Amino acid sequence: MESIQEQLKRIENLLKSQTLLKKEILTVKEASIYLGQSTSSIYKLTGKNEIPFYVPNGKMIYFKKKELDEWLLKNRVCSL
Repeated sequence: MESIQEQLKRIENLLKSQTLLKKEILTVKEASIYLGQSTSSIYKLTGKNEIPFYVPNGKMIYFKKKELDEWLLKNRVCSL
């Protein structure tokens, strides 16, 4: 049976994902959750300029959720 801590963690994750759906601008951590990738993968993608991102004041990295959606859907593969 699921422990109370596991249930609370699951609820916390659900609340975080609901919050992400409402936001337009995401941090690296939020983008990694939204895209289902590790933060190190996100940093690698930004380092190679393979993903659209913003660095205001040259410090923190931010993403527009709409641009991440577009990035995910580019390079469509046609099925047979």
